[in-house]
Amino acid sequence: MANKVVEYLDALADRFPGTSVVAYADLSAGMVLVTNSACGMDRSALDQLCEQACTLLGKAPVLGDAPARRALVGDQDGIALFVRAQTQPDEALLCVAEGAIDVTALGREAVECLDRITNE
Repeated sequence: MANKVVEYLDALADRFPGTSVVAYADLSAGMVLVTNSACGMDRSALDQLCEQACTLLGKAPVLGDAPARRALVGDQDGIALFVRAQTQPDEALLCVAEGAIDVTALGREAVECLDRITNE
């Protein structure tokens, strides 16, 4: 299954030039499980990215009625988009992109990619 997940992550990254990282993570473990094949981020940076996703999306127990489904952070260098799976709430996609990018389209396609991964 890992090879199939890498294919899905690579396809998403290829659709959005400037996307340097697409990672599949387990929020309950605070760990990135699989990344796109062109990901140049080292393990320490991936761990920090996952920690940021856990903080923004919420990790059990969550404050409020429900955990966040998506989170977006950005600065002058780019964006990080975090998307929580609908059927497996401890699983998420973490996307990092630089430059001009259609965040709405990336978010929509990230949800679709995550649905494919979690429903197989």
